[in-house]
Amino acid sequence: MGKIYYYATRVVAMKRSVVLLGLITAILVLSELLIVNVAASPTPEFYEKTLILNSNQLVNNATYVCNRFKPSSIAYCNDTGYIYVTSSYQDEVLVLNPTDYLIVSTIMVGQDPTYVSAANGMLYVSNNGSGTISVINAKQGLVVSTIHVGGNPFIVVADPDNGYLYVGEKGSIIVVDQKSTIASIPLTNAPTSMVLNPVTGDVIVATPSYIIEMSGTKVALNKSTPWDYIYSVSVNTKDGEVYALTENTSNGATNYYLAVLNLTSLGFEKIVCLTYPLTNGSSIAYDEYNGDVYFTIGLKALFTFNTTTLKVSMAVLFPTAIVSLSGVVVNPSIIVNPSNGQLYLLSLPSTVFIIYPNNGSYIGIGIDVFDSSGIYDKVTNELYIVNENSNTLYVVSPTTDKVVKVLPTVPAPQALACDPNNGYIYVAAGSSYPCLVEEDPNNGEVVKDISLAYSASDLIYDPVKGLLYALEPCGGQVAVINPNNGSVIGTLHVGDEPYPGDYSMAYDPQNGYVYVAFFPSNTITEIDGSKVVSTIKLNFHPTTMAVIDGLLYVGLVSYNGFFYGHPHLAIINTSNDQVIKNVSLQYSPVSIGYYKGYLYLVEPGILCIMNPNDYKNVSSLPLGLYPTLVGCSEGQVFIANENQGTVTIISAQGIPQESSSIPATETYTNTTTVPNTSTPTTTQTSTSTTTTSTTTVNHTSTTTSRVTSTSTVESTSTPTTTHNNKAAPLAVSPYIVLAVVVVLVIVIVVLILARKK
Repeated sequence: MGKIYYYATRVVAMKRSVVLLGLITAILVLSELLIVNVAASPTPEFYEKTLILNSNQLVNNATYVCNRFKPSSIAYCNDTGYIYVTSSYQDEVLVLNPTDYLIVSTIMVGQDPTYVSAANGMLYVSNNGSGTISVINAKQGLVVSTIHVGGNPFIVVADPDNGYLYVGEKGSIIVVDQKSTIASIPLTNAPTSMVLNPVTGDVIVATPSYIIEMSGTKVALNKSTPWDYIYSVSVNTKDGEVYALTENTSNGATNYYLAVLNLTSLGFEKIVCLTYPLTNGSSIAYDEYNGDVYFTIGLKALFTFNTTTLKVSMAVLFPTAIVSLSGVVVNPSIIVNPSNGQLYLLSLPSTVFIIYPNNGSYIGIGIDVFDSSGIYDKVTNELYIVNENSNTLYVVSPTTDKVVKVLPTVPAPQALACDPNNGYIYVAAGSSYPCLVEEDPNNGEVVKDISLAYSASDLIYDPVKGLLYALEPCGGQVAVINPNNGSVIGTLHVGDEPYPGDYSMAYDPQNGYVYVAFFPSNTITEIDGSKVVSTIKLNFHPTTMAVIDGLLYVGLVSYNGFFYGHPHLAIINTSNDQVIKNVSLQYSPVSIGYYKGYLYLVEPGILCIMNPNDYKNVSSLPLGLYPTLVGCSEGQVFIANENQGTVTIISAQGIPQESSSIPATETYTNTTTVPNTSTPTTTQTSTSTTTTSTTTVNHTSTTTSRVTSTSTVESTSTPTTTHNNKAAPLAVSPYIVLAVVVVLVIVIVVLILARKK
């Protein structure tokens, strides 16, 4: 019996062991499946498309480059209401809508088109490189015929009465009857300007010192002038008076004039001496809408000449030069819209200005777009992207991925910031313009002008303290501004080099600190309000920064004066200014963003999308050579491709829920923090404490409202100016969680079996 009982108990024990092993195996299998489903969830697929700003078109070509157009002349067609601009680089005529300021279409013509004129619903384009005239039906937008004239035609004027075309060439005027040349009139010099006289039906041709009137195929008038050079002519459409911009040199002094020629008496009856020098590209036009004469002068401004009082006054002062391009003086380069009095003219660089002479306002149509920066406005739910070439802002809807309007702004806009409370935007001028304005984002109206010592290359708005920070590279400083009254309350020294590319700024909405990286010195300056609190010393050169959930992400690179190397990403804990992680990269990023659980590292020519939990790339997408991250909205990331005139739009399918924490591991202490107790280099003698509805200038204030920085970070944590006792956020791996669960289940099963035994 003892043996039987022994073997029976052994069998029961074996059965219990088998059951226990089976349970453990089942738990492990289920755990592995759970781990695969939870921890190794499918990586989302990222897609990109490209918005062409000047034509408002979406294309699938991610590396599309907006063409370089090199505009050379301009015309307006009453039949279509469109503006037409010749493009010498692309052998095209661009069709522009003066209502929404966008390119409607393009029309291919001959080689090197230099001039376009409109008459009777047709457009006539002189093709300097192919010796032809392209005839375009304006409404159809098609070339209906091509006329061979030979030589190098650079200007053409159409007579709507007899249908003749008058073509200017270097040594002659060619008369064409829409099919072939019927007359050729030799000239001593090439014409500088040509215009139709609608009163007589003749064509006025100006050479350097002669004025010729063509009637049909014959010369009706060949009058010498007392001038050494005639720049441009225009005709009064009511009485036929001819207006000319001229120059004359006497006794070594050069004088410039606006002269009025009476074709009846053949005399210059009115002569006005101009106080500004004329140059090639100075042009003149008569406005039949209000009877005034407009002319450009000194490459700086548009002037008005009153034909009754003979007084000259400045109508518009332009921030960029206004000249005729390609070295060819075309006339009239100022075009008048007879239906509403708008003026259209070409300007450097590659812009058509629409001018409203009644109030002196204007807006540019970007032909060659230089979109170097932008920002997302949460209040309007729109993106604002600069065009430095036309002094405008393209407003893009993230819902439709289309340009919804174009707003005027400061000269060569370069930097943007946004007030998240009212949506108003701050725009800083580039180049040598120390100009900063606050604009209404709905219509571009300037709300406030802010004076700066130097032009700003970057802006940050702090909604916690209610301060605006303007980075001024030429002074190596940051201007701290009270946006309520536009006063500069402090100036902080952050570097010694004037090159804007040596600096970058970032904002932490949790502690209210502003970080300024300076490339040459390997430093990051920490700013709290209007004072510098410390300086982080790095072993490499910082290229860009972003603050995400209390962690400072810094793009770094080595540089020996000739070559760049060792690009990587450093993650710094802002509570102790220590580097906690270094991640090697293929290229050093130029901007960094975070959206819906992923890091977006914008590098030259490529976008790397990284999982912040393990810092591994999940996707790489092509970009332009000079990309800049603009903002994120509607599940998409928007990146402007500088000097390409495009915006890359990134979207994803199957993206997981946004992670609220980012792991901080691998402590790396090879940095030093330098305390700084210095005061600002310049401050106001009095300090104001102006309070708005949700912000205050008080530097110790806190708020419990949701505040989002003007970068692409979206944070729901409570912003505060406190800089102490903040631990780095940690993320627990799902593998660890599941392993703990499995162990607990096994322990419970073993305890149950042991108790039964």
